[in-house]
Amino acid sequence: MKIISTTVINLRALLADERGTVSAISMILLTVLLALGAIVGLVFVRDQVVQEFGDVAVGLDNLDHSFSYEIVVDGVVAHQGAYADDPATLFDSGTAANPVLVLGIAPPGESGSKANTPNLFP
Repeated sequence: MKIISTTVINLRALLADERGTVSAISMILLTVLLALGAIVGLVFVRDQVVQEFGDVAVGLDNLDHSFSYEIVVDGVVAHQGAYADDPATLFDSGTAANPVLVLGIAPPGESGSKANTPNLFP
């Protein structure tokens, strides 16, 4: 019985102890700061996702599927065909931030050209 009464006394002392408590004002302030940070972070993520979708759309629109062919039988052209793709209609507005890494692709025959080397540190 003494163990139970000692436990009850210790429990009441623990409940009455105010050391280490957190005030409601500090919890509200912490919650508001966390919510504002989350909102700002989500807005940034949304803007970057929209920018990436726009970049993908411009890239897909600029693909050129034009081709031509001819079938030669016994030195005589038996059939010719061609398809000219429409020019691109989407263009990057350039209002976005500069990319961190720009990769350049050298034209055929100029693979070692310094003119097409990307400038990594502008």
